Amino acid sequence: MPLLKTIDDSVNLIYIWKIEETLEELLADIRLNEKSQERLNGMKSISHQRGFLAVRKILQEIQLTDDHLFYDKNGKPHLTTGQNISISHAFDFSVIMLSKNNCGVDIEKQKEKILKIGPRFCYEPHLNNTKTDNYIKLRKYTIAWGIKESIFKIKNKPGISFPEHITVNPFNLDDDVIKVSLFFEDKIEDFEAKYEEIEGYTLVWIND
Repeated sequence: MPLLKTIDDSVNLIYIWKIEETLEELLADIRLNEKSQERLNGMKSISHQRGFLAVRKILQEIQLTDDHLFYDKNGKPHLTTGQNISISHAFDFSVIMLSKNNCGVDIEKQKEKILKIGPRFCYEPHLNNTKTDNYIKLRKYTIAWGIKESIFKIKNKPGISFPEHITVNPFNLDDDVIKVSLFFEDKIEDFEAKYEEIEGYTLVWIND
């Protein structure tokens, strides 16, 4: 299908694609360069293949091609146009974020298993409160994971620990902005995260 939604907040452009095409339909409509074809061939999961190809569908939609996209040695995506880009996909959605600044985007499916693993990547007491309703906790953990993943994509440095180095400030689910801090390499950096819930998924985006 065409783009499900575009978010434009004057600094960032976020393109959200709902993946309804089959793998065969996506393959028939996309031209991959040699490196991308090799990456696709190495993917065992059909879901990952469809997500990978849907990213290229978004590129087509915004008048770019697979040749405009490349990755550095740490796996961070870049565009030959010089625009800042971040990419994410999960099951039914692929997302591209373009920004005037260094940026990170993440989309996650809201799944109950995060209630068990949440304390492993979140040391924040407000997220691990045992009195919080499980549905609220599931949504908050998913937001927190997306925030920490987005920060990691922005900094793109080995050694960053989600629980030890990235702290999400207390927030309510109706907050427009969520404060977050990165404590790493003897520096403290503060960021503001935004999020949106879409059909049982959580989209988070941040720029520095």
